[in-house]
Amino acid sequence: MFFVLLGVNSPATKRLKKIAALGCKVTLRIVWRSDMAIEWTEDLATGVSRIDAQHQELFRRINSLLEACNKGKGKEEVIPVVKFLEDYVVTHFAEEEKQMIHFNYPEYEHHKAEHLKFMENFSKVKDHLKADSIGLTAVIMTNQLVIDWLRSHIRRIDRELGSFLKTKPLA
Repeated sequence: MFFVLLGVNSPATKRLKKIAALGCKVTLRIVWRSDMAIEWTEDLATGVSRIDAQHQELFRRINSLLEACNKGKGKEEVIPVVKFLEDYVVTHFAEEEKQMIHFNYPEYEHHKAEHLKFMENFSKVKDHLKADSIGLTAVIMTNQLVIDWLRSHIRRIDRELGSFLKTKPLA
């Protein structure tokens, strides 16, 4: 057993997770710097107020998890974030998909597939929580899942949807 201090997405952390999966005991301590908060910026806005408000709430929740990790309390914050995400994927994805169907969005199938992929990955995180309780791996998995989602899906795919919806009446 050894102790190492790394960031959540570092290559070394990923290697240590693989080592742990082989049955070796690995202790990870995730340390967040205050400048690691995920900041909402206008380049993330879709221009659709309901969708942007939901995205901003997601940012607030994840920042609260990151701050809890910074204080060594990430385990305590994972469950509230997971419960929020359970509701979020139902309401937020349904809202987006309703708009896409209503306005005949040409990228609907691709966008919905992205939602399904997130739900599948989120389900794996929840399964891990049920099987292995709340440990640092669960905190890492939750952070990684959502941060990757924020970086790729919102910045790219949801903005494309927003551009489309802004051309429609009362989107």
